[in-house]
Amino acid sequence: MDKALARAPKDKALIALRGDVLALMGDIGASRAAWLRAAPGRGSMATRTKKLAQSSKKLGDKALAASQHGQAAAYYRRAVILTRGAYVQSFGLSEALLGMGRTQAALLWAERATQALPKDSRWRVLFGDALYQSGQSDRARNAWKAALDAQPGNRVAARRVREGKPE
Repeated sequence: MDKALARAPKDKALIALRGDVLALMGDIGASRAAWLRAAPGRGSMATRTKKLAQSSKKLGDKALAASQHGQAAAYYRRAVILTRGAYVQSFGLSEALLGMGRTQAALLWAERATQALPKDSRWRVLFGDALYQSGQSDRARNAWKAALDAQPGNRVAARRVREGKPE
């Protein structure tokens, strides 16, 4: 990566990729700085950060809809880091990680948001799905029931409770 950047120090794709690597290594500040360096340079830092987080979320949504879970996870990770942990972006990240088979990581993100937003039935369903995939079917059923309690008309939660498993 460093050799490629030495040859093309202004390559925005390489700079953004370096930000992804730094995020995976846990260097959140440096990853945020790299992504902002790769982003268009108009507006204040706050405006640029907000726009970059929004576009990352949109790209994550698009990748997730196309079942490109790895790519979706990368975009959602950017959005989560840029927003300092916003729960909406965390939902997509958890879903993408679940699609990648990264159950424990998905479970962490879903549980975090479920604790912060206990009445949100979408989170409860996703949390239940992650629990189910991690072999915790009883806890999954409880999460789906809680989703149904929070939103009695939630068809997905009702189907999960009825069938005892995700689709």
